[in-house]
Amino acid sequence: MPRKVPQAEQRHPIKAEKTARIEYCRQLVAAGHYDGEVKRLAAEEFKISTRSVERYLKRARELILAESEKPKTEHRATSLAFYQKVVANENEETRNRLRAQQRIDELLALELPKTINLQHSGNPDNPTPIPHADATPIDEQRSGIAILLAALRRRGGHTSVPESPVGSPPNGTAGSGVMGGGIPPTSTNDS
Repeated sequence: MPRKVPQAEQRHPIKAEKTARIEYCRQLVAAGHYDGEVKRLAAEEFKISTRSVERYLKRARELILAESEKPKTEHRATSLAFYQKVVANENEETRNRLRAQQRIDELLALELPKTINLQHSGNPDNPTPIPHADATPIDEQRSGIAILLAALRRRGGHTSVPESPVGSPPNGTAGSGVMGGGIPPTSTNDS
């Protein structure tokens, strides 16, 4: 384990050192290195932590973007056009076409959040499960959020959302103990 440098021995880099570190990161990014490689190589080169390298890497990316004199939206459009060509090319390998489609989905933010883990009915002994976001229509998700906000308000919780953000829940699910797609509440009692 490396020796921790005492506070008295630590010093902040001078401007020339910062510039050199940013330029080193910029060159590695321009050469196509992955972030992990850039962090490892720069940390070894300058004998600094990978967390410090993250700051230099961020600044290097900002410089690259500024040098291009194009806004981010234009870069996204260029990337989107490239990936669309890859997907449309039937001579391209299937894995490359799939990866290009994944990048298109990411650029356009087409995927829903992977996990939504909200569970609480106000009674810790009998929580009401809320299904995964992909499994419920948006109205049922809004209904669930409205029920959670109402429970928070009853318990004195502070929320910055108006009293009825989405209206009353559909199909009268608020008082039925059943929420989102007819999933009954779970019970911890065996009686």
